[in-house]
Amino acid sequence: MLDNIVVDVDNKFSERLRAEREKRGLTQPAAAGHLGIPLATYRSYESGRSEPPISLLAKMMAAGMDGMFVAVGRSLNELTSESIDWALLSEITQILHDWSSSRPRPLDADELARFMRTSYLWAARMGRQAGLDLLAELRAA
Repeated sequence: MLDNIVVDVDNKFSERLRAEREKRGLTQPAAAGHLGIPLATYRSYESGRSEPPISLLAKMMAAGMDGMFVAVGRSLNELTSESIDWALLSEITQILHDWSSSRPRPLDADELARFMRTSYLWAARMGRQAGLDLLAELRAA
C-alpha cells in the first residue's frame, strides 16, 4: 500500500518541512490546513516524532509546496536540460497520464507538471527502477 512507504530518505525531512513552511510564510496550523491533515499530525512530522507516508508528497504538490525538496533535499528547480534522462521522463509521463485519466477528477496541466517533475527527481534520487516501482504503486492505489 502506498501509505506504508515513508518519505524521509535521509532523516532530515522534519528540518526541510519546517524550512519549506517558513519559506512560504505559513504557521503550523496553516500548513496543516493546506495539506488537509490534522495539526497534531503535521506537528509530529515537523518535530520528527512520526515518519510521513509517501501520500504526503502528493498533498504537498497539490498545495504548491516543493515536496521534492522536503523529501530528498533537492529542489524541483535544479534540473537542467542536459541532465534530464528523457527516456525516464517519457515513462513517468505515460504512467502519470494513465493514472490521472483514471481519477474522478484528472489532474490539470499544472498539477500534472508538478507530479512529473517531482516523480522524475524522486526516481533520479532513488534509482530508476525504484522510482518507477513507486509510481506503479501510486497508479495501483
